[in-house]
Amino acid sequence: MFYIPVIQAKLLHLDPIQRQSLISGFVTLTITVLGFFSTVYFAHTVGASVLGFYFIFLAYFSLFNFIGDGGFGGAANKRLSEGKEKNALLSAYFTIKLTLLVVSLVFFILARPILPDFQVPEIQVLTAVALILCTFSDCAMTGVYGRGKLGITQLSMLLNNLIRILIQICAVFLGFGIFGLVGGFILGMLCGTIFNMHYLDFDFTSFTQFHVRSLSSYAIWSFLSSGGLLIFSYADTILIAYFLNTADVAIYRTAFNLTAMTGFAVLSFQYVLFPRISSWWTSGNNDNIRSTVSLAIHFSLALAIPFCVGGWILGDRLLYFLYGSSFSSGYIALFILLFVQIVNVFMLMLTTTLNALNRPDDTFKVTLITSVLLIILDVLLIPVFGISGAAISVLITFFLNAVLTYYILEKVIKIPLNLNELDKILLSTFIMGISLLIYREFIPLSNVFVTLSAVLIGSVIYTLILLTIEKRVKNQLLSILIQSGFIHEG
Repeated sequence: MFYIPVIQAKLLHLDPIQRQSLISGFVTLTITVLGFFSTVYFAHTVGASVLGFYFIFLAYFSLFNFIGDGGFGGAANKRLSEGKEKNALLSAYFTIKLTLLVVSLVFFILARPILPDFQVPEIQVLTAVALILCTFSDCAMTGVYGRGKLGITQLSMLLNNLIRILIQICAVFLGFGIFGLVGGFILGMLCGTIFNMHYLDFDFTSFTQFHVRSLSSYAIWSFLSSGGLLIFSYADTILIAYFLNTADVAIYRTAFNLTAMTGFAVLSFQYVLFPRISSWWTSGNNDNIRSTVSLAIHFSLALAIPFCVGGWILGDRLLYFLYGSSFSSGYIALFILLFVQIVNVFMLMLTTTLNALNRPDDTFKVTLITSVLLIILDVLLIPVFGISGAAISVLITFFLNAVLTYYILEKVIKIPLNLNELDKILLSTFIMGISLLIYREFIPLSNVFVTLSAVLIGSVIYTLILLTIEKRVKNQLLSILIQSGFIHEG
């Protein structure tokens, strides 16, 4: 406990973006790692079919929660980031959310009989409970986030996931299966909501049609764009369940989640930079937008590229040893999805920037085109190529989304991608890849410990080489350490 205020004091010396990015990165990485190891445990304990059903629950929950959000979550974050009439905007947002909750529950009740692979009555009841709780969770988090308390929202997310995973592990160990997984999901969300409520500095005030219209004008496009993102996230899950089975859902989502380990950096930047970019755009500080977004993409690729190459070399053994022999059939899908995460760096950062510039209508146009294409490709490719077909569909549509978003964004503000500066990252990755191939040639990957040792060795080799030859990354790291007082300048 003695070290907590010391670390806190050191963090306060950092530039706000560096500080918030570090906190967000730490939280996102912690959640990702915990999710990774818990999925490993669930795969071995409940098997692919039950785990696949849990992923289907998450897909349907997200679908109806999307209806309950109506795009107003993104609208509230955007309008609050502009710094005007926060209490009135939050009051309007909370009222709208409660109304939309009723709408989402009605849609869910009407849709229950026709939902494939989702006909367990108890799970349907728990889904309704989760939808109700999520409304209050979203309200609390948006209120805290809108007040600029990004650290609090990050801690609430960490608490949510810690409690969820602990309860799920205990419940699965005791034999509750799918009910333990869903119950842990709900109780984790409850804890995160209570935490945010404690820090919610908000007075409910009267609001006018102006506030509702202000939110609605953005929410319409945010809703439509979010629908596209929802399709990106869960169309493959639902269609794999329809064309194949729940076990294939588990194999595909497990491979997808494994590749998501590389995305924690871009997710951290996305969360921290949205309100910053919005504020800079409002005040006309375009140079900060260009330099910060470019740097965020560079740093995100510095993690995504080596992870991708390492996954190509070691992925087959990682799936086999971590999740079990039945999951090793997902290697081809994993191979494709690893490349998806590199494309995802561009797609997420460019889309975040476009939304922060108050252009949700343009984001919608892109997501409409690519989400329709994704469904068409899934329907065509999944029956033929199985889960690998779903991975191919995601890769094609993510790439098209990034290209179209960049094309539109370039007309508003030019973001330098500086791809020519990736040479040192690529060289470091190449040396790491050669080292891993030599390691695998002379040391058989016969068990999980030898395989994980290869991951560790590859990470160390890449990091040491990159910090030696890449001044941009090294200088940023040194700047953070010097500003925080962990090392002395000179």
